Amino acid sequence: MKIPNNCKPEKAVSGDVSKGPITEPYLDKTDSGSFLVSTDGTILSALKVETDSNDTSGYVTKEAITEARKLKNPAWQGVISANGNLGLGDGRTYPRPDLGTFPSWQEVVPKERKEIKLKFNLQALVNLAEALGYDKKNSFGSIIINIPVDDTGEIQPAAWRVETESMPLGSIGLLMPIAKRQ
Repeated sequence: MKIPNNCKPEKAVSGDVSKGPITEPYLDKTDSGSFLVSTDGTILSALKVETDSNDTSGYVTKEAITEARKLKNPAWQGVISANGNLGLGDGRTYPRPDLGTFPSWQEVVPKERKEIKLKFNLQALVNLAEALGYDKKNSFGSIIINIPVDDTGEIQPAAWRVETESMPLGSIGLLMPIAKRQ
């Protein structure tokens, strides 16, 4: 499996160990392609990745992903053999965790629908966030948020599709609706 070096799917997983299946990214080989899926329950990233016939669906650890990104040989950067174990180009291997059944992520991906697209300058949003107390300095590109609407233009209470100008073609980003607490 080849993960683009500019992508960090480990950033979208849950840090709460009690949420087992969503604490590590998951490689899902489907009829429509191979996706490395990460979610924390409020956001979802489904990166379209290149795989070979030996790669199989299953969990891919954050550690293997970050170590693959650091490899000096450009041909090995971001490449992980994902079958019984997770193998890197330099010969290191990592066990593939069994965290149970990964959520049915494709059920929350919106089908074709009418949407309103919003494009934000992330640096402007970072500047605003820093003006309001956010302390991390970074430079970002733009994102596009697709808001679902019905035939009358009413916004629908469903996941919002998110795109960036640099994301791999076919990848999926979602801002998911938050349920009201009872």
